[in-house]
Amino acid sequence: MDDFKKDLGVYDPATGTYVVPSTWLSTGSGTPQAGLALGCLIAGTVGRRIGRVKSFYLAAAISIVGVLIQATTMRSYWQLMTGRVVNSVSMGIICKSVVCATHASGMIY
Repeated sequence: MDDFKKDLGVYDPATGTYVVPSTWLSTGSGTPQAGLALGCLIAGTVGRRIGRVKSFYLAAAISIVGVLIQATTMRSYWQLMTGRVVNSVSMGIICKSVVCATHASGMIY
């Protein structure tokens, strides 16, 4: 954890150590939920325009972009958070496509 704080945190001259501020930690735990909600919101439109199967391919491509953003993070906490949001948008698309489609098909029959 000390390496994470040193690489992505800020220096606190009072204690002489690197810290990740609590506001950043709160943002870090909340932003993936926002990305998931955004993915769920756009999943219907995406599925209607390109189809359910192609929406999985799109979600996989978005996920790869999010993983690459996170993997290339060297010194920026906000780059890491951006990658997490992008990756969770893809999870939202997949969750909406799978859960809602499965639930709806069970109700029809």
